[in-house]
Amino acid sequence: MKKYLLLAASLLLMASCSSETHLRFMSFNIEHTAGTFEKDSTTSWAARCVPVETMLMDIHPDVAFFQESQGAQLDSLEKHLADTYEVVRYDQKGGGYYYMSFIYDKSKIELLESEPRWFSPDPTVPFTSGEWDPKFTKMAVLGHFKVLETGKDF
Repeated sequence: MKKYLLLAASLLLMASCSSETHLRFMSFNIEHTAGTFEKDSTTSWAARCVPVETMLMDIHPDVAFFQESQGAQLDSLEKHLADTYEVVRYDQKGGGYYYMSFIYDKSKIELLESEPRWFSPDPTVPFTSGEWDPKFTKMAVLGHFKVLETGKDF
């Protein structure tokens, strides 16, 4: 009996000391604006920006990663989500057209560091010639974060 009480007390102590934090991640193809500049088009950024921002606030991911994002789209997200999210962007080709980007909830997470990586022979340098198609620069962004509540990093 003492063995079971000791086990139960140990389990209760472990449960009370546990500070498990659940994080929500999202990946979203924000879709570039090329060919969708007509203001009356349902695919234009002008038509999609409010629904995208509303979706992000409804789902409320702790970190959301975007593909095919462009400067104007990220500027819009930065402006309208500034109370909750920090926007991080890396220029994919140079010239400020395409970005690999993400947002994170700055009240819950701290960005410790982030850096771009290109799918190329040297991942620290954008790929411009050789075997892979240089028209479409492929890249990813590495992020190192810390959960503010627990101090745990990921």
